[in-house]
Amino acid sequence: MISVSKLCIYYNLLVCFSFSFRCLPKDQPPKVTIIFVIDQCPYHMITKLLPHMNYGIKKMFNNGTNFTNAHHCNFKPGTATGHTNLNTGADACDHGCIGNSWYNNQREKIICDEGDPVSDAVFSPDGIYDYGKSPQYIMVDGISDQFMLSSSPASPHHAISISGKSRSAIATANNAHAFWFDNQSGQLTSSKAYYDELPTWVQQFNAEYAITSPNTITWQQCYDEQSGAYFFDYIDDYRFSRRKPFVGKALPIGPEADPEKPYINFEVSPSLNRFIIDAALTCMQEYVALDKPDHLLLWICLSSLDKVGHRFGPWSREYVDMLYHLDQVIDLCMQEAEKLVGSHNCLFILTSDHGVPPFITHLQEKGLKNIGHLIETKELMKEINLFIQEQYGVSDLIYAITNHQLYVNLKKFHMLSKLEQKNIIEDIQSFIEDIPGIKKVWTPQALLKRSFHANSPEFYFQKQYYPGRSGQLLLQMHPFSLVSEHLNGTSHSTPHTHNTHVPLIFYRPPITHPKKIHSRVTTLQLANTLAELLQVPQPSSSYADVLPSVLDE
Repeated sequence: MISVSKLCIYYNLLVCFSFSFRCLPKDQPPKVTIIFVIDQCPYHMITKLLPHMNYGIKKMFNNGTNFTNAHHCNFKPGTATGHTNLNTGADACDHGCIGNSWYNNQREKIICDEGDPVSDAVFSPDGIYDYGKSPQYIMVDGISDQFMLSSSPASPHHAISISGKSRSAIATANNAHAFWFDNQSGQLTSSKAYYDELPTWVQQFNAEYAITSPNTITWQQCYDEQSGAYFFDYIDDYRFSRRKPFVGKALPIGPEADPEKPYINFEVSPSLNRFIIDAALTCMQEYVALDKPDHLLLWICLSSLDKVGHRFGPWSREYVDMLYHLDQVIDLCMQEAEKLVGSHNCLFILTSDHGVPPFITHLQEKGLKNIGHLIETKELMKEINLFIQEQYGVSDLIYAITNHQLYVNLKKFHMLSKLEQKNIIEDIQSFIEDIPGIKKVWTPQALLKRSFHANSPEFYFQKQYYPGRSGQLLLQMHPFSLVSEHLNGTSHSTPHTHNTHVPLIFYRPPITHPKKIHSRVTTLQLANTLAELLQVPQPSSSYADVLPSVLDE
């Protein structure tokens, strides 16, 4: 029989152990930090579907520190800009990634993640491709860089990003380590900007996860039709979509799907999400364990929702079901991380690079008849150039419109007199501002000399302007209005709430207590908050405040 004194000793030991178990992680950085970035996921779509979710996303929403009013500060939200914001904690005017692509002063189109075709060559199954990928256009360091630089023999640090898109992986990894889905081979790849050859664990993963072509995959719906999970307006309305229904369909993989992108249907399906999660699990098993001193910062950039959203819109069955699938695979990843290093050694973060608006026609049918206009890019450029030619005899003065920016042929423009230059710019502004859906046309000179409210669209314009990359005229759109090369589908090209408001949730079991922070914050605060939690220096060009309450748990 145990004496009372021994029971007291056991009780005190148990209390001390419980106290230390509870307090230790709070004072020490987690061994595994996973940032789930769901491409094109506005906050309101998660809250809309949350009653039907049961897994990872719901777990974080219900148990984490939830910043309900988090925004990207971009006038043209996009994949490259949003992901680079998250990593660097800097605005595009500093980090330089103003879009997925832009034009330089020599009228050359620049792709945000392109690299030297030799020194940055992308790995193919048989060697290398004839093109390169690298972070050369990111002009500042990020939290991934600082985490990597803080590595030591006693505490090795690994910063890795795995994505369905190269630009997402490279933006979040920067100079650390980036991997992405190769839509030519159906494998995980990287480039010589990061490795002399693919790491052994990646080669083994590719061998075990071979996706045969030609082949077919079937998109299985998550829930039963009578569950209520799909009882939404326009759920099966494909009048304005770019593609026919995918859910429940056998989708071809190989040249039959697309001769140039044989794995496009794989990318626009839940299968890619599982591929990325499985690659992430393999990565974790390679680098961390409970008995190893290593620490891992892992970005998991889930791209399929963006591809679905553009084609089908956020009210579609494809978009809704994709979020249900993401809820499940995110939970799988969280569970495996906790098994690997213990729940107290894990930090999970959920966010997005941008949101998405509904189809304009759906809004108008709902009663918002005077809201939203769709302007076709080529037609707009044609009309502007015809107007200038008729007025001034100058042909093809505008050579590109992208990211809601007009690029002027500067060689032709500078051949004109100063008065002609001034008159042409003013006439273009007046001409475009008469088009429904366009609120204002800015010149950089007029934009940059003004002071604006910190949360205004005009302020976002300033923060995404980068000399030598941005256009000579910037289009400010009314809400739900777009300049697009597509007449169907939708896009996230304006600085309004439906495009900027995204989830931002921190969850660290068992430390985090359920909490909702309703004050407005920005996604730029993520990097510096991570720096404090991971005990590494802040990115050099990030001046954002640390997020409130995260460090107070």
